[in-house]
Amino acid sequence: MRFLVLGAGLQGTACAYDLLRNPQTDRVTLVDNDSGLVQSVPARLVSDKLRTVENDCADESALAAMAAEHQVVISALPYRLNLAAAKACIGAGTHFVDMGGHIKTVLAELRLSKIARDAGVCLVPDCGLAPGLTNVLVADAIAELGEVRRVRIRVGGLPAHPRPPWNYQMVFSPEGLISQYTGSAAILRDWNRTDVDALTGVETIEFPEPLGTCEAAYTSGGSSTLPWSY
Repeated sequence: MRFLVLGAGLQGTACAYDLLRNPQTDRVTLVDNDSGLVQSVPARLVSDKLRTVENDCADESALAAMAAEHQVVISALPYRLNLAAAKACIGAGTHFVDMGGHIKTVLAELRLSKIARDAGVCLVPDCGLAPGLTNVLVADAIAELGEVRRVRIRVGGLPAHPRPPWNYQMVFSPEGLISQYTGSAAILRDWNRTDVDALTGVETIEFPEPLGTCEAAYTSGGSSTLPWSY
């Protein structure tokens, strides 16, 4: 298969690395508008299946032309670019996956479902860690357990060797992180979907050392579409 990865930051490079290790991968094209990032990738991901391209991922027509040469596009772009990227991929007839993180953008993408199906395109937003993997695990657990009264999802960048003052590992886009810390978070309360302010509902959680005491709070986007589904 031929994959186009949008964004050559930490997440995009990690995606390309995993894809290059898969024997079913024929080609991975990694594109970014940052020439420094693009030029540094081949030295880190040595593979004859890898291509790097310097291009503006915000240019919908250029993105559609690149997407048409691939079977799957994976977006590791800031969330604000994902809706346009999804539209470009539908126009190109190429399957599209992104890491999401911004629920209003995700709901706008999901409203493209009919035209995506008509174009034979699989459109899958919100496929990062949280939202993403955590939501899949929750849905699977609910299906297995049958009767579930409460679900709590907690996730964070907790390093094996934390360093003060934050004791936090910055592996996500700062833009996406700020989005999760502002606005509102969709939750289920008393079996009804409701919105609460981000960074409210603060709780402390005790972990074994070296993590120790950590704080958790509501963040925007992390629950993805689960509050709508359930």
